[in-house]
Amino acid sequence: MRLWYKIFVLALFINFTACVSGAGVRREITGEDARSYIAFIEEKETSHDLNRMEEMIRTLLKKYPQSTQLVNDLLAIQIEKEEYEAALKTTSFLLKITPDDVQTLYIKASLLELLGRSPLKVYEKLHELDPGNEYFLLKMEELYSLKGETDKILEVTKKLIADFPRKEAYLSKALFLLYKAEAWEEMLSLEGLYPGEKESFHDRIIEIFAIGKDVKNLGRFIRAVSPRMDKTEKARFYFALFYLSSEDERFETDSEPFFQQEEFSFYLGAYLMENSDTGDDTKAIPLFQRIPPRSPYYEESLVYLMKGALQEEDITALKRYYGLLRQKEGSGSIELSLLYYSLTEKSSLTEDLYSLLDFSRIEPRALAGFIDLLVQKGLIEEARQYGEEVEKFFTTKEGLFQYNFAMMRLFARTEEASRMRDHFQRASCEEEKNPDLLNYYAFSLLVIDPSFHEEALPLLEEAHALDPESPAIMDSLGWALVLSGDLDKGEKMIDRALEALPQDSEILFHKAMILKKKGRYQEALDILMDVKSNNGGDVIYYEDLDSEMDLLRSLIKPER
Repeated sequence: MRLWYKIFVLALFINFTACVSGAGVRREITGEDARSYIAFIEEKETSHDLNRMEEMIRTLLKKYPQSTQLVNDLLAIQIEKEEYEAALKTTSFLLKITPDDVQTLYIKASLLELLGRSPLKVYEKLHELDPGNEYFLLKMEELYSLKGETDKILEVTKKLIADFPRKEAYLSKALFLLYKAEAWEEMLSLEGLYPGEKESFHDRIIEIFAIGKDVKNLGRFIRAVSPRMDKTEKARFYFALFYLSSEDERFETDSEPFFQQEEFSFYLGAYLMENSDTGDDTKAIPLFQRIPPRSPYYEESLVYLMKGALQEEDITALKRYYGLLRQKEGSGSIELSLLYYSLTEKSSLTEDLYSLLDFSRIEPRALAGFIDLLVQKGLIEEARQYGEEVEKFFTTKEGLFQYNFAMMRLFARTEEASRMRDHFQRASCEEEKNPDLLNYYAFSLLVIDPSFHEEALPLLEEAHALDPESPAIMDSLGWALVLSGDLDKGEKMIDRALEALPQDSEILFHKAMILKKKGRYQEALDILMDVKSNNGGDVIYYEDLDSEMDLLRSLIKPER
């Protein structure tokens, strides 16, 4: 046993017995026995003959066997004499007198550790008695690690992170304990507890393997957790493996293949391509180029090579790689991904892509949904051009409905009522009486110009008849009724919508506007304040909430 630990435990006991010794024991012991105890104290403070002191205490214990003070005095003597086995028996006896005494239990745990035995059961009892003690939990975590009980390590770590402030320190310790136990999947399972970004958590794991240059176990870790990580996450670990290992270590162990060359090349290239350093992109290209067609990584490598060609504005290379990808049966659609990259990063190549890419390979629903994506990203003109370019690929009745519905949503966003109306009519020809189409078109009319309520109201009544339980349609119909002058009927309809969706910001906005019309300005203001704080936004249907709230404040008469 380490000397420093013996000294620590001895100091602990001496300090403890010094605190509890005193007049209390003399009240327990009377007459001649009290003078004997005083003689013990004098011996302790002068000659300090441990054998003599023990003899004096044992004599008194024969008469007062239940005296906790005398037992503690004996315990301190045994510890000072380094008679740890005897001391352990004394703590067991003391715990029969005071079974839930935290201090005695802690002494017993320390003695067990001095004797090379596991004090786990004692620390579990200590935690039960004092669940808010951080040290007891940390000791339990360490002892569970020695027993290889990884599920218990995770349990204690979760409690430490939930109840105590040093979250990153607890997580780092738990990761190291799990690393020692070679519990690879359990290490990754702590990800949800990490207070920072996922990338930082992965870096913590990598650091543990890097400190000991533990290439073999890093490879085993990657193999074990690979199904739980996406491509970019895995690439981070392969990159670490690349720099930690020699070339021989990367691809084989003593007896079996470790990582195939093509596998390693793909993930290293993926890391270089995905990270924020654009200078690494050119380093990735040769890695992807060496992956053969038979490899399971071949198709994804071609995708990366196409993105690299776009970055270099190399249309010839892009055509070549795209042609190779098209030759592979079952290859996934990459066209929209490449187009989005071009629209956002290399707009000068967009026309070339429209002539090169085969959009007929893509499901009509995905083609139509891309219009919404571009609008959501604020790429309005790009969405308009894209819609014109891909219209010819919508040939079925269902596809034409999806296309015209998406284009209608685009022109609703740009508030071009005539073009929105045109695509609504085309979509209606493909699928009659679609309540969602009716609702979206009619409500968009109200947003563009409230005076369109005469056109919108019958359409919304029809949509409500088709889907009477839809809160979105109830809200739209209620607002159309309000704009048409039927305030009470409109409010009832909006109240029904709120019963179904009580936290919906758009329905609440309409409710506030009704209250405003009724002169109930404070109630309207309270609703809008809640909408802004809970929704996290400042705009509802292009209406600025701050401006509306300022107007309501100006209408509220000050209290006198």
